[in-house]
Amino acid sequence: MNNRVAVMGEADQKKNIYFSTIQKYFSKKRFNLSNGENIVMHVSGLSYGGNNPNAIDGPSEAYLFGKEKILLEKVYNNINKKVIYKEYPSQRMLYQPSYSDLKKLSSNIIMVGNEDFRYIRTRTDIIVTDSSYSNLSWCLMDNVSIVFLKSRFCSRLISKKVEEYFNESFLVIDSDELNWESKLINLLNLPKTSLYSLWDAKKDKRNLLVEKYLCGPAGNSGLRAANFIDKYIRNSNDKI
Repeated sequence: MNNRVAVMGEADQKKNIYFSTIQKYFSKKRFNLSNGENIVMHVSGLSYGGNNPNAIDGPSEAYLFGKEKILLEKVYNNINKKVIYKEYPSQRMLYQPSYSDLKKLSSNIIMVGNEDFRYIRTRTDIIVTDSSYSNLSWCLMDNVSIVFLKSRFCSRLISKKVEEYFNESFLVIDSDELNWESKLINLLNLPKTSLYSLWDAKKDKRNLLVEKYLCGPAGNSGLRAANFIDKYIRNSNDKI
């Protein structure tokens, strides 16, 4: 029997948000948000590895702590929007406190630990993430701009070609550059309409990236998988 890979696509619940109005209502209540308030949500894709790192090029504890320190004490406290900082939901060390347990943060920053990102993502206008894994596809929503923090030294993208796709599809900040935090502050302090204009200008390239590398072909992936399996079984039976 010949083995082959067939692309089914991401789960439908990633591509479509059900009961979004209800989810927005509960997120607003949970985080005590005001109507019309511009929200930036930071979705961390990096975790403290301990003895079980996510990837070979995953961050060291010192790297990740230093990056969080810059984001929370130099960037997000200097922007004109409220920030919901979604930490990566993992604990791989005996003592692993949230950054907010160690330092008092600016009043515009809300730290979020174990809340499920799937159900709080609707109440955001802008997402900042360094995730190149499955979290990224959860971030893809209509009318929500994504700022991607790329790095060649930590959880790097798989190829130069993919990196070019990301540059053409997202609002990209290179966190390897010395002044990356200033660029991020300037970008996030833009009016929401200006950010959306920058985001919309990349729509065509982004659609190609989403289909080829992130979510797969359009349509119902569950039905596509079921049809593929049914066809495979029928073809196998015909050969018996």
